[in-house]
Amino acid sequence: MAKSASAMPAAALDHWSDRSRGLAQLLARCGLGDRAAFATLYTQTSAHLYAVVLRINRDRAQAEDVLQEVYVNVWRAAQGFDAAQSQPLTWLTRIARNRAIDSLRRAQAQPQVNTPLAIQRARSRACAARPSISSGPAALSASASYTSCSSSSLEAKGVLTCGCAWARRRLSIARLRAMRVSHVSGW
Repeated sequence: MAKSASAMPAAALDHWSDRSRGLAQLLARCGLGDRAAFATLYTQTSAHLYAVVLRINRDRAQAEDVLQEVYVNVWRAAQGFDAAQSQPLTWLTRIARNRAIDSLRRAQAQPQVNTPLAIQRARSRACAARPSISSGPAALSASASYTSCSSSSLEAKGVLTCGCAWARRRLSIARLRAMRVSHVSGW
C-alpha cells in the first residue's frame, strides 16, 4: 500500500522544503479524487514538467500532448505515490521524462507517411539546399552523384581529380545532412 505524505512520520518529511510537503499533500488528495487539488497541482508543476518534456521532445505541439498524457497518468497513479520513495517533484518529473521518451520511441516506430504534403515538404527542403552546392566543382560532383557518375570518370574527363571529387561529394552530403537536421529539429 502506498504511503501518503500525511501517513509518513514527521521526521521523514523534515528535510523536505515547504513546496515538497505541499505537493505531497496535493498528491495525497488527488489520490482520493480531489479535483481542486489536482488543479492546484497542475498550476504549481506544469511549467516545470513542460520544460522537462520539451527538452526531450522539441516539437512544442507534441510536448503539449505529452504533458496532457503525463497529467492523465498522474491523476490515475496519484494514490500510488510513496513519499518514502521520492519527493513529489522527482516522482512527477520521472513520469514526464518517461512519457516524453515513450513518445519519441512511438514516433520513430511509426512508418513515414508519404502523403502529398510530406513529399512537397521534402522537395522544398531539397530545393532550398540546392543553392548552397550549385556552383563550381561542388555542383559537378553533386550532379555526378545524381547521375551515378564515378569519381574516376570525373577525373578521366579532366573535371576533377579523383580525391577532390570524393572530398567534394563528402562535403556536399554533409551540408545536405546538416540542412535536413536543421529543418527536422526546427533550429
